[in-house]
Amino acid sequence: MLDMFFGFIALVLVIVLFMRTSKTNARLDHIERYLEQLTRGEAQQSAPQATPASQAPVASHTLLEQQAAPPVERTGGWRQTTPSEPNVLERFFGWCKEDWLMKLGGFLVILGAGWFVSYAVAQGWIGEMGRITLALTTGAAVLGLGWFRIRSFVTQGSVLQFVGAVIIVLAMFAARELYDFFTPLSALVVMFLTAATLGASSIVFKQRPLSYANVLLAGIAPLMIDSTLSITELFLYLLVFTIGALWVTAITGWRMLPLIALIVVGLYSIGEIESTWWASAELDIGLVFAYIFTALFFGISIMGMRVVHKTNIVDLLTALGTGLFLLVWILIAAAPASPYATLQGTEAQTGNDWRSLLLMVWTVVFAWGAFLAVRWGATLNYFYSYVAVGVVYLGTATMLELEGGVLTIALALEAAALLAIGYRVTGRTSSIVLLAIPSVVPLLLSLGSVMADEWHDSIIHVHALVLVIMSTIVASVAYAFGSEKAKRPKEDHETLENVEHTGYIISGLYDLTLIWLVTHALFMYEVGTFVALTVYTLIAAGFYFAGKVTGEWWQRMVAGVLFGGVIARLVFVEAWLMPQGMRIVTFFIIGGLAIAVAWIERSTIQIRKQDDDTPNTQ
Repeated sequence: MLDMFFGFIALVLVIVLFMRTSKTNARLDHIERYLEQLTRGEAQQSAPQATPASQAPVASHTLLEQQAAPPVERTGGWRQTTPSEPNVLERFFGWCKEDWLMKLGGFLVILGAGWFVSYAVAQGWIGEMGRITLALTTGAAVLGLGWFRIRSFVTQGSVLQFVGAVIIVLAMFAARELYDFFTPLSALVVMFLTAATLGASSIVFKQRPLSYANVLLAGIAPLMIDSTLSITELFLYLLVFTIGALWVTAITGWRMLPLIALIVVGLYSIGEIESTWWASAELDIGLVFAYIFTALFFGISIMGMRVVHKTNIVDLLTALGTGLFLLVWILIAAAPASPYATLQGTEAQTGNDWRSLLLMVWTVVFAWGAFLAVRWGATLNYFYSYVAVGVVYLGTATMLELEGGVLTIALALEAAALLAIGYRVTGRTSSIVLLAIPSVVPLLLSLGSVMADEWHDSIIHVHALVLVIMSTIVASVAYAFGSEKAKRPKEDHETLENVEHTGYIISGLYDLTLIWLVTHALFMYEVGTFVALTVYTLIAAGFYFAGKVTGEWWQRMVAGVLFGGVIARLVFVEAWLMPQGMRIVTFFIIGGLAIAVAWIERSTIQIRKQDDDTPNTQ
């Protein structure tokens, strides 16, 4: 049954690969004929001369393999790819199409070797030691043949090397799983060195797929030795594994490798956190290694920005993933006891203080990294990634220490500081919108202060302070960006004006809400409503006259909205809720104020018109 299953898979792969590459072969033939014609035409145009052997035309297949590699630019120890480099999926499908018959043959050889070994075992031809020896010898031979072949034909040699490495890793897995041969450490070392051979070959022959195969094989090696490693042993191995991946990245500039290594380390970390949940000592060891891994990924990222100024999605995912990796470790491991334990009083506060301190330290680290990235020419996307990590760390530390209204005030101050500092660092108005995103959190939290029960009988409490401070902060930010218009070019004025007006609108909403809450806390509902609506009408009148004097459209718009809101409240709500006496008083006073505003406006216009019509006798 298993043989039929593998045979079916092989048949399907053959059909699919044949269908996908039939057009590719035709295109390759066309390119070969074109190159031959081009070479023949150049030879006819040039003067006849002897061609040295070292300058002989390269075979078309080898030439195509060389042209398939994207152009690179070496700078120091880094290799920077050109902006026209294809994406990951395009490279993968291109790799599948190139020399597909060799790859299919390698897959079939692996299947055939597995079937042969299983058949030989069933027939009793080979003993236990002989089976492992034969598999290791075969794998080493195929690996060596691939190293020899890759010097002439890169793709074929890469496939043979990968096939040989897989055979060796599977042989070591079978030796540990079935026969208990080798010690766990020796088996792990053999697997790692086999994978490292692929990594070295990828550097020498500039083959990126081999580096990915190296990272993946080395990453799964601890799962294949049939032994439970301690957290120290496992993370020491992962540390060597990570250093190797980052070393290849530093030489070649293949930025996918750190992300793959980070994913591998993160998956093992999840397993270790789950298995050592109760053991605080084990978690402490893991936390120390988490610091080391974070420093490595963060350091290689910053060093890369000194050379590779163009940021892609892989760089951003690596930055965000590094921050998330360390955040999980700090929140879980940096506590005085198991997360399952119920901490109370001083013990709980001590755990929060320690985690907050660690988060603050790493906030400074990531913020400094974002600053250096911008100074070294990184794009703003890279800056935003590390700023996002720092903001999450800072916000998490704040939430561990504070709660309620005090937490809202602290987050509002931090969001304002982030907006100011981030704008100064980037110097671009286009960054304001992204930098203002964290401000949404304190704005939403302030809604709790609006609906707090304390407003029923008092105005002296933390929620009133929250609304006052929120209004002040937002208005200050609006004023600051409004003042920037004089310092910025005209193309930035529209953005700054939008930010200014948005800030003043939000601040005004806080003020109007505060007036409503204070009046209803000081007086009965009917009286409080009357006072609040009267104040709103007076404010609307002030904006109305100011708009007439200055000609500012937004002042007239504010007046219209306030007048409309007051009238709508009176007609659709208060006309049905207020007692008749209070309703009469309210309608008379607010209606009288509206008439007074209109009267004064018309009188002022008439006086100005008369002054303009009076002849000058001087």
